[in-house]
Amino acid sequence: MKKALIAILKIVVPLGVGVYLIWYYYNQMSQEDRDTTIYAIKNADYLWLILSMLIGFVSHMSRAYRWKYTLEPMGYKPKFWHMYHGVMIGYIVNLTIPRSGEASRAGFLYNSDGIPFTKSFGTIIAERAVDLIALGIITLITIGMQYSKVDEMQALISGFGKDNAQEGSESGLGTYILIALCVMALVGVILIIVNKKIRSKIFELISGVMEGVKSIFKSKNPGGFLLHTLIIWVCYLAMFVIAFKALPSTSDMPIGGSLAAFIAGTLGLLFIPGGIGAYPALVGIITTFYLFPEHFADGETGPHPQAYAIGWLIWLAQTALIVGLGIISLLLGSMIKKKAINNEQTGNTAG
Repeated sequence: MKKALIAILKIVVPLGVGVYLIWYYYNQMSQEDRDTTIYAIKNADYLWLILSMLIGFVSHMSRAYRWKYTLEPMGYKPKFWHMYHGVMIGYIVNLTIPRSGEASRAGFLYNSDGIPFTKSFGTIIAERAVDLIALGIITLITIGMQYSKVDEMQALISGFGKDNAQEGSESGLGTYILIALCVMALVGVILIIVNKKIRSKIFELISGVMEGVKSIFKSKNPGGFLLHTLIIWVCYLAMFVIAFKALPSTSDMPIGGSLAAFIAGTLGLLFIPGGIGAYPALVGIITTFYLFPEHFADGETGPHPQAYAIGWLIWLAQTALIVGLGIISLLLGSMIKKKAINNEQTGNTAG
């Protein structure tokens, strides 16, 4: 019962925060700003968004192909489309249940190709570690490029804090949420230290990750793994930057601003399932900072209507791509799973 409650809270609480953010920013906008946002979304140049989605599709294909470089050193050679469907199923599951996509991805490959869950899961976590390093490099490059803007951003954040304090506890809810997340993280660390069962599971997971990391260096073609890592992240950045062309008012977004918005949006995806509510708001705020600074000068704390619109357009395009491809993979994946079960049963009967 307790486990079920925790599992439900893991889904409901982050989604609740995301829905609150949608309500908060919508409620904060004037009717004119709401109309402007909706008009911008309706009249966007969707050809740019389609191009962005095509680039995103290439990144997903590349991620699936990259997986083979960590599986082959352990003696496993699954079919490309099995790896691809596993990746897409993992993405669509992650939209609803936080951090469950990796397990779904490994579970699919176990059902389709019989690869042990712990082995493939270890390679997935190893991939995530490499991707985290890549994100860290992009973050450092962005900070280097936008170092002159750091003081302005700090002043902006400080201004948000003052406005929240003046407006009362409702606007300050974000601060309380942040404190709650920090407390939860601290409790998690204490549980790992004190509880032997949890500690042993963590060590088992680390062992699997280490084997996955080793498999990257044991690969016959480590250059191939690094090449596809580069392709994945170039595609991520390209699909994001190109999407700004969908609105005339955001088409001149500087590269440095695009990188900063990309990082902000990624943080939204990390904390809220699918980034609902958080992603459009964070991208919108950074876009406002670069393209509509006068909006904040007027005392506004939310994103400019045009900036908020582009945040939603980028989020909708990325989410639609994952949902569409994910559903196709779920349908085709179920057929692959059935075939694998039938083959296993035939083999057992013959034996």
